[in-house]
Amino acid sequence: MKILILLLFVSITSFSQTEVFEEILNLENPYDLRDPFKSPELGDGESKVKKKSRFEGGVFTNEIPGNHIPLEKLVVHAIVYSKTNKKALVKEKGGRSKRMFVLREGMKIKRQDIVLKQILPKALLFVEEITNVYGQPEYVESVIPILQ
Repeated sequence: MKILILLLFVSITSFSQTEVFEEILNLENPYDLRDPFKSPELGDGESKVKKKSRFEGGVFTNEIPGNHIPLEKLVVHAIVYSKTNKKALVKEKGGRSKRMFVLREGMKIKRQDIVLKQILPKALLFVEEITNVYGQPEYVESVIPILQ
């Protein structure tokens, strides 16, 4: 008898729990809900930050900014250290543009011939691969000190 009462009690409680879940999950129009995989839209007071695209003259470009500057005209203004990488802020000496460029270790500049090999505490080390008169590859290192 006790087992029968216990089974009756368990079945009644489980039935009442399913009614609660059905009330919660009953949606009139599920298409009105927000897609969980899309980011929420910003309100009126917030504005989206637009990334600068490399769209120049009707053509997308993947050229590095400052790629036109010769190595002799680079002036190092600052070196920034972070946990993951080092960056150098450089500018063109005597250039019309007041724009600074960010260089990281391993970046190639000047038509992909010159590589920023290492950022030292007070200088930048560039390496250029050239071919000598015997047709053998040769590496030329250039050190550009930071502007004091």
